[in-house]
Parts: sequence; structure tokens; C-alpha cells
Amino acid sequence: MTPPPSAPDLSLQDMRRHADPLGDGTIARILGDWPAQGWPADDAPQWRRIAEVNRLLGEWADNASLAHWHAPSTVLGQEAAQALTDYVQQAQALPPWADPQKIQRAERLFMEHGALHASCCFAPACPSATCCQTLPTCCTRPASWSNTPSTASAPQRP
Repeated sequence: MTPPPSAPDLSLQDMRRHADPLGDGTIARILGDWPAQGWPADDAPQWRRIAEVNRLLGEWADNASLAHWHAPSTVLGQEAAQALTDYVQQAQALPPWADPQKIQRAERLFMEHGALHASCCFAPACPSATCCQTLPTCCTRPASWSNTPSTASAPQRP
């Protein structure tokens, strides 16, 4: 099998330094000034903001609930809350390279086969020959396992 074509090394090096400008800028706005050397003091406001942002992120249930979401300024402060709100609003749009049709197809495939695939791949010894018949590339089976579910000799779970 021929490996896929690769990008020139120069462009790969550039990509290693290019992270997430929207996310990086948002975090910089939320944290504010950071010491040039070392870490902020244990009681610095940056630590409270990090804890509050983590708490807020933990409350998010789905993308649809974020359509009109605004960060509360009670703990974050007005500037940090605005930074997080701006991030959520700007991140609603897909990047230009994203293909909505491929995303929809991947979502459909996951909803149809994701649980079966996960249960097969993450099981300690993949004891289900039926699973492996349904998704033959989902896990590596010993050569001694039969290809038919009725005669499979899969190892038993402990």
C-alpha cells in the first residue's frame, strides 16, 4: 500500500507552532497579566478564573444550548466573562476547511455503530465474535478464532 502524500516539512513545522488562535486569545483575555517568570501567587485572581471557567465548561450540555449563552460576570469579572462569551459566539461557525456533509456522515455512522464499536474495542479480550463479524476491522482477533459466530472460540472474560 502506498503511503498518502505528505506536506513539505516546512509547512508541518509552521503548523506545529500554530495552535488555536481563538482559544489562545480567549485564555489570554481571561487570565490577564501572567508573571514573566514562574507562576502567579496561590491567591492570584487567575486561579479563581481558571476554576470558574472549568466549572462553566462542565455545565455545558450540548452545542445547541450555547447558541445564546453568556458567561456570568459574578466570579469571572466583566472582561473575562466577555472574553468567554465572545469565544462561544465566534466558535459557533465551522472553520473554512470543515466539510459539513462529512461531519453529518460521521455523526450518523457513530450513532449507528459507535456503541457496538466501543463495546467491542474496549472490552478486555473482545469476547464477542458477533461483534467482530459485524465490524471486522474493529479489533484484532487471534487467528484461531472462527469467522462464524456459531463456532467462535473467543476467550471468556475473567
